[in-house]
Parts: sequence; structure tokens; C-alpha cells
Amino acid sequence: MLMSTLGAGLQSLAGAPRLLAAIGSAGLVPEFKTFAPSTPGEEPRKAVVFCAFLSYVAPPALKDRNNLPPPTTELSFDDYTFHSLL
Repeated sequence: MLMSTLGAGLQSLAGAPRLLAAIGSAGLVPEFKTFAPSTPGEEPRKAVVFCAFLSYVAPPALKDRNNLPPPTTELSFDDYTFHSLL
């Protein structure tokens, strides 16, 4: 179950920048156009840097999980638990 949870986390780290870049490329959210790569075959570097910032810098800045809204924390734990069971 631990390996499944770690795998899901790594999938999120790998897939989130590409999803952010795709939303920017499609123009669904105009503010996300900055995350779209300039050429179609290019890696979404800006999206990777933004997601890395959210993943590595923002959580330690919170220092305590109690600062997060409880429903968000519960939803996250439930999501990974049910994902591991499937």
C-alpha cells in the first residue's frame, strides 16, 4: 500500500506539469498560457518549475498540517487510500 501511494505521488509530479501546459496550450484558462511551451515538441519547463515549487517549497512553508483546511486534507487521504485499494 505504501508503494502504491508513492507511485501515485510520482505520477502526480510527472503528469501535473503536462496537464498544466496542455490547459495553457488549449487556451481553456487564459492565465495558464504562460505555462504552455513555445513550440509543440518542447518540454513544458515553466510548468515543471511551477509544479516543483508547489511540491517542494510550499508544503514546508506551512510547517504544520493543521494549517490546511481539514476537508482538503481528508479528501487527499481518502483519494490515495481508495486509489491504493483499487
